Amino acid sequence: MTTFQILSIAISCLALFISIITAYNNFYTGFKCELFTQPRIILTQISGMPAIVIACSIINAGRRSGSIDDIVIMLNYKQNATRSVDRYTFFPKLLKDSYNIFETYTQKDFEPFQTISIGEKSKLEKYIVFTAASVSFQPSIGDIAVKLLFRLSGDRKWVSSKNQQNFTIDAESVKLWLNGNVIIESNINYKYRDKLMNEKF
Repeated sequence: MTTFQILSIAISCLALFISIITAYNNFYTGFKCELFTQPRIILTQISGMPAIVIACSIINAGRRSGSIDDIVIMLNYKQNATRSVDRYTFFPKLLKDSYNIFETYTQKDFEPFQTISIGEKSKLEKYIVFTAASVSFQPSIGDIAVKLLFRLSGDRKWVSSKNQQNFTIDAESVKLWLNGNVIIESNINYKYRDKLMNEKF
């Protein structure tokens, strides 16, 4: 085998190796989306229905753009009156880039929830308004655990958000929830999210 043939084989192997590495990176860092909820939760009313407003940090560390096609709240509610733990689903209804508790909004100030698009190597924040799927849901004194589940574009599998919010509502909070707004500060560990948010894409 001549030196030229050895060199040609070496170049071909190098090109194949680079192609494999590129394909691997594209496959595993295509659309790499993660969702985190902010600690502040706003309990309010939308069209006479109890609603929850949650600010979400959405991070796509991948090299391909994509979208969150669907998102729901799974709410575990331990009510003091019955000591039972009930589970409720809240569906996304409205979407906004910012939300001020001291302002009065109408539905015209929001856009209907459809999908949330996010570009490659980027991060964004959205305020999402969720309403109870069941008309039987009524706020009462108790402990609440909130978990978000979402589905990415082209995927039927539900993915869980990276954190869970836990808080307690008292009689005054219930009253405010039924008649206006109440701000709740939930307990969340943010170490992993803060690390991602500080990355320069």
